[in-house]
Amino acid sequence: MHKEPARFRLPPPSIPSSDAARMPLLMIGPGTGVAVFLAFCQHLLNIKLNEPENFPTVKRYLYFGCRNLEKDSLYLDELKSYVREGILTELILCESRVDGDRPKRVQDALRQRIGQVCDFIFNSGSDVPSRVFVCGDAKGMSKDVFLCFRDIIKEGRGKSDAEAMACLTEIQKADRYIEDVWS
Repeated sequence: MHKEPARFRLPPPSIPSSDAARMPLLMIGPGTGVAVFLAFCQHLLNIKLNEPENFPTVKRYLYFGCRNLEKDSLYLDELKSYVREGILTELILCESRVDGDRPKRVQDALRQRIGQVCDFIFNSGSDVPSRVFVCGDAKGMSKDVFLCFRDIIKEGRGKSDAEAMACLTEIQKADRYIEDVWS
């Protein structure tokens, strides 16, 4: 029996472990999908605490969504602390059941930032290519997020549906769009 290493980890198996802190990250984890990204952030914080003078400044975004932030976000204080510590560039919050200014779903937040997301995917400003990690529901969220990325590439790069899908497929094959989803 041959067992392959898990791809959904920081860094992915195709990247040397020394590059974990230099890797630009866009993490999408609504609901319980955020748990793995807490571990990613804890790992990065540990690297920073051990070598603060060598900790690189790269883009790291976390998109987190839940029904109601006041009731459902058990780790919100910890997530916000990672922004203060310089582990995350930005924490983007979404609430699906509360009226307000926040986007309802992570896909809505991604669409609001087409330029930023497209620039992140194609020009991370780092010698280590950027990675997108998606963790959560397989039935709706992951499919919707994947199509959202197709639309972002389509609009941000002026591509057709087919060209955008081909581009996104290449990004997946290069282990730059990695999912851990369940139903």
